[in-house]
Amino acid sequence: MKKLATALCVVLVAFAFSAWAGTLTPGTYKGTSTSSILPEVNGQTATATVKTEGNKVIATVVTKDGTEVWTWDNSVLRQDELDAAGKVATTYSAKLVDGKYQVNCADRAKNICDAEIDASASWAINNTDNSFTYTYYNIAKNQKTNPTTQNAERIKTVFTLAK
Repeated sequence: MKKLATALCVVLVAFAFSAWAGTLTPGTYKGTSTSSILPEVNGQTATATVKTEGNKVIATVVTKDGTEVWTWDNSVLRQDELDAAGKVATTYSAKLVDGKYQVNCADRAKNICDAEIDASASWAINNTDNSFTYTYYNIAKNQKTNPTTQNAERIKTVFTLAK
């Protein structure tokens, strides 16, 4: 039983560790939305300029809709949305739980969360040395009254180191 518990702990730690980009190579990454619930988002592109500071990864992401700065490590994801002048307009954070970063909420039951983001929101960031995948999950507004509804993938963007 002790060996099983130890093996399970090793697997869980490895799974949680894989959700953050501890080995991501600094540089410029080109991203493409490969799946989205919004057809017009599929195929959209983004550029991420990635650097590392200690165990943190900082990606400045530019899309057709604007610029965001994503900072993450093995426990927290912080996202800053910038205005046209490059100043932080909105910030929200999420804690790593079971391989996904779950939005911080003062009261999850009452849906009181950072930047008024829905309490069901979560993100996953998975990587190799030269690529990372950013996936956003939540429950559609019209499904929230159904207690059996599960979080669903809403947008997935795959980033690859530009050569």
